[in-house]
Amino acid sequence: MKKSILFTSIFTLAITEAVFAENIKDNEGNSLVSHEKYYIKTATDSFIYPNLNDSYIIKSNNTLENQNANINAEINAENQAQNKKQLHVSDNLEITFFNKKENVSLGKLMNRAQTQFLVIENNKEIKPTLFNLIKTNDNNNTYYLVNKENGYYLSCENFLNPQLCFIVEKSTATEQSLTKIKFVLVTPKVPNTENPVKEPNDIEKISSELAKLEKRIREELARWDSQFRELTTEEQLQHFRDKVDAFKRESDKALVKFDAEKIQPLFNYLNNESNKIISKIDEKIKADRTAQLLREEADRTAQRIREEADRAAQQAREEADRTAQRIREEGERIAKQIEEAKNKFRKWF
Repeated sequence: MKKSILFTSIFTLAITEAVFAENIKDNEGNSLVSHEKYYIKTATDSFIYPNLNDSYIIKSNNTLENQNANINAEINAENQAQNKKQLHVSDNLEITFFNKKENVSLGKLMNRAQTQFLVIENNKEIKPTLFNLIKTNDNNNTYYLVNKENGYYLSCENFLNPQLCFIVEKSTATEQSLTKIKFVLVTPKVPNTENPVKEPNDIEKISSELAKLEKRIREELARWDSQFRELTTEEQLQHFRDKVDAFKRESDKALVKFDAEKIQPLFNYLNNESNKIISKIDEKIKADRTAQLLREEADRTAQRIREEADRAAQQAREEADRTAQRIREEGERIAKQIEEAKNKFRKWF
């Protein structure tokens, strides 16, 4: 059976009939079951996104700023069994985004092997890549999403922006960027009739949304400014550069809807800081290439010196052999002359 998680408003998981030893736990350590609703969040206790161009505005303290945009996960058994059924980490998952408010699919995360990017596809005929949940070593019931086909790990800054989603090999350089998810059981809220919560007006919503965006931009750029220095290969640096550039473009689009005068300082900060990081990455790539060229030239020079030394040594050996041969021949000639002189001397006497 196929499995799918619907992000943004409803996530639906279909499970296989197989029984595995270890089941998926929520953040409290309880087994996930079908027919329950869960928030799917990152290990840092914030939702996997929001997409700031939509009405999905999420607070990191687990409260929803827009109650009409319920971003949660509803876990259902495919055969609608009467009893709740546990879900397992060994189940394969395919990830589909779904907007409940508009009742439309936003597409699926797909793996394109040529570039190793995850991209969102709206074509329902295309079969999405399957992922496995792999438990992390953090002892906090968090999980990696691992590509079933090639074992690559999901690294996604924003699930609604395909340019910020990658699958990468797990290594020391990439481990900090790997997406870790956790499941938080949704507890139905009881309306407070005595002290009803005042709904924020449009200006308050926009101000809060802009503040969230500014916080995210500043935090991400500050983190990336130090993170790229740990990368060691040109491929890793180029991958990271593309990631920063995509984040810059995505944030530019998100800022467009706000008042131009208010966002100008943040817009300038975004462009200046992201350009600085990209320039530093380019400089590091250039420096690494120069260092590599110097190493290669040094290797070639050392090889030429070794070859020249070998040739000189060979010539010296050959010259020594020729000199020794001449000495032997001269010695033999002198000895022969002495012998001949002795013979003549004997004849005379």
